[in-house]
Amino acid sequence: MNQRIEHIESLENLVKSQTDNLSTIQTKSILEVIGILTFITNVEYTNLIKQSKKFDKDNFIVELTQFLTDDIRWKKISNKRKTEFEELKICYMNEEGRDFKMNEYIYMLEGIMRKSK
Repeated sequence: MNQRIEHIESLENLVKSQTDNLSTIQTKSILEVIGILTFITNVEYTNLIKQSKKFDKDNFIVELTQFLTDDIRWKKISNKRKTEFEELKICYMNEEGRDFKMNEYIYMLEGIMRKSK
């Protein structure tokens, strides 16, 4: 399993297991970061890790989560990709009669990124 997926799962588990201990604002922020991570490619996540050498290794997930909560650029990118993904899901359903999966979308994005380099 890759680190991006592990990060998403750890945040999802945190929300599930700590529901009573998290404030509404904390829960909302964590869910927002899950949404951002969902639409970041594995390559982009790896690059974020490489760029974040300033983060404390023991609190890496916490600090990266906080960074993504505050970063407007990644929010815009993920919102754009979410819209694009939803449009592609509709196209795939109408034209191919099947569901378009998130992992297909991320794989497609990574392929496009490799070709554009």
